[in-house]
Amino acid sequence: QGWPVLRRLSVSDNDLVTSMTKVSGNDPSVTCINIDGDIRMQHIRPEIITSLAEGIRTNLHLRQLTIRNCALGNEFLSALADSMRTNFMLEHVDLSHNAFTNDSLVDFCLSLAENESLKTVKLTNQHSPIFTLREDMAVEALQQNTTLTECQVEFQTASCNGAVTQELERNRKAPKQIDDYGQRLLAFLEQE
Repeated sequence: QGWPVLRRLSVSDNDLVTSMTKVSGNDPSVTCINIDGDIRMQHIRPEIITSLAEGIRTNLHLRQLTIRNCALGNEFLSALADSMRTNFMLEHVDLSHNAFTNDSLVDFCLSLAENESLKTVKLTNQHSPIFTLREDMAVEALQQNTTLTECQVEFQTASCNGAVTQELERNRKAPKQIDDYGQRLLAFLEQE
């Protein structure tokens, strides 16, 4: 466990690889990643992309993560789900128009039951929605979250969408008071 082992940057790395590697290394200069349909994502080694998701677990600076239209797969979302259980800085995630399926979408929803920083999540237009057999698990996890005010996840039944909408409205009406940064950091370091 502990801090991730990082790869060194080289002069041949493009700005996408540089940003991903800096997030994994907890570099304070990267607070936002915004990638939408960038064809260069097809040429980045999968280990670097997965390292980004894993590195978010210990990142103390990234506030917004947008990677849309890039054919990200389940391995990325499952690694990000593990990271979201302990990350307390990331507030906005937009991973719409990728290639996630039921299993990783449910894993990510389950991780949100433990997350206390995310305010918006967008996971629409994937390879599949959350299947009916696992919808209840995902909805129950989302109902435990107290910070989300916008969550776009595709369910197969309208009742699940309604239940999530109701919980988001609850969170908007009574926003949770977040502990100050210092307390959150000390609690995180103590756990590590």
